[in-house]
Amino acid sequence: MDVTGVVRRIVRPWRLRPPDDPGLEALRRAARVALVMPAASGMGLLVLRNAPFSMFISFGSFSLLALADFGGLRRPRAIAYASATVGGAALVVIGTLASTSPWIAALVALFVAFAIRFAGLFGGYAMTAQVALLVSFVLSVAVPAPPAALGPRVAGWITAGIVAGLAGVLLWPRFEHPQLMERAASACRALAQLVDANRQSQATVEIPPQRKRAIAEVAARSLAALGGAKRASPGAGRLGPRCAAVGHAAA
Repeated sequence: MDVTGVVRRIVRPWRLRPPDDPGLEALRRAARVALVMPAASGMGLLVLRNAPFSMFISFGSFSLLALADFGGLRRPRAIAYASATVGGAALVVIGTLASTSPWIAALVALFVAFAIRFAGLFGGYAMTAQVALLVSFVLSVAVPAPPAALGPRVAGWITAGIVAGLAGVLLWPRFEHPQLMERAASACRALAQLVDANRQSQATVEIPPQRKRAIAEVAARSLAALGGAKRASPGAGRLGPRCAAVGHAAA
């Protein structure tokens, strides 16, 4: 069932204007956090009765679902959650071992922050996971604990990664980026046909006017579809306007 249509049918009788949330991305993210985080925290506090485990599973599920929230298809998304979970667990170990001394903690934090920010320069999932990884380290280094506390902390973060990965893959996933790339490819192919038709007409190759109009209409429809996909994808940048400028120049 389309979540966007359901929300619109709910708010329509009260004539409420829905917020500016393309594809209900923020609503999907908030719903995942609202369902997962209280249950995970309750499991640590009420079932296991372990405060460090509860703290790390709570902050881990929030940071991975709200601050990271990896996109893409299901398989790459699951791999991204698994990688962030493993990387965060390693940072929990480093932060816990460094938390016994403020000077060591400050020095290690400098190198860890630099490494995470530098990895984000490569873009993609590495950039998306920056804040979540920083949370895992800051949380473990800011709360001093002996090495004996590594077990509950790492277990809490790993459990949070597993739960967040399942929620991110199964609960209302959105595949806006692959759809955007598919429509961008269609628009580029249509623009290539339009440019080729103009080049042939300048080379005195006779092209029927009906074919030129059909090519121009296909290019216009492709650019319009690309613009709609861009509006539904918050991270699409200026891809739509650039393609539109190329289309106007080619026409």
